[in-house]
Amino acid sequence: MNINKNEHMLISDTGRDRITVMDIRTGSVVKNIYTFANSGPHGITVCENGQFLCFSNTFGNSVQIYDIKKDVLEKEICTGATPCHITGSGKKIYISNSDSDSVSVVDINEKSGMMVIPSGRMPHDVISLKDHVLIAESGSDSIGYINTEDDEYFERINLKCSPVHMCIIPGGKIIAAACTEYGMEVKGYICLLDADEMKLLERIRIGNCITDIAADPDGKHVYVTDAGNRSLYKVNIISGLPVKDMLLSGFVSSVYYDVKTNKLLVTDSMNDFIYIIDKEKWNVERTVRSGKDISHIVSI
Repeated sequence: MNINKNEHMLISDTGRDRITVMDIRTGSVVKNIYTFANSGPHGITVCENGQFLCFSNTFGNSVQIYDIKKDVLEKEICTGATPCHITGSGKKIYISNSDSDSVSVVDINEKSGMMVIPSGRMPHDVISLKDHVLIAESGSDSIGYINTEDDEYFERINLKCSPVHMCIIPGGKIIAAACTEYGMEVKGYICLLDADEMKLLERIRIGNCITDIAADPDGKHVYVTDAGNRSLYKVNIISGLPVKDMLLSGFVSSVYYDVKTNKLLVTDSMNDFIYIIDKEKWNVERTVRSGKDISHIVSI
């Protein structure tokens, strides 16, 4: 089966041990990619050459490589404990290991593990930027940096709140992180970082328990999901103010902005829904029944 790179999105269906290929236009399931036994697919990435789909096997402590053209699970490579998210940089992929406080590096061409890099506590999301990989270190309340040239961990920025996900603001210089501060009161924040100078620029107070973040192509707004308030917010990062909000339901766990359709895809992991949202009209265009415990969405 040929995965159409203009129409399909990939969904990590952790509760059912599979990757679901869904048609973005109709919400219908095109294909299910079943993973190895007892696996829990979480983070997903498509490598730069477009041939391989890589996803973390959370319960099996490995990353799995699926050949899109051949339609076959090709290789399983050991990682650290409880791998979460994946990012690609050139011929390498980087996988955060949340229970072993490390990042695994895999050579995608050779399909072999290269090294394990110690990080801050409980690394979650990882993203690539120029010659660096950034790590959302939830347990350390920090963002860590790895130099991809020599794969050395060399910097950590304290945020004073726990980051879970990050996005790159168009233009490439600013990183926005979805964070939550835990204490007597649970508070949500959007932390803005200067990626060139590696410093914290601003903390924008928003919502309660922030679970995910996505950037608008205009370079001025981000979208964040708030599981505590069951809401989706559109926030102006220049003024630091929310401009729109939408009450949803259940546990609003993630948001993905699909540039091909200009839609927002928001997951409700409690009710197993994906909300397809028209960002211009700011309404739910339709609701799609998803798999169980959806953890990540990416369009290809």
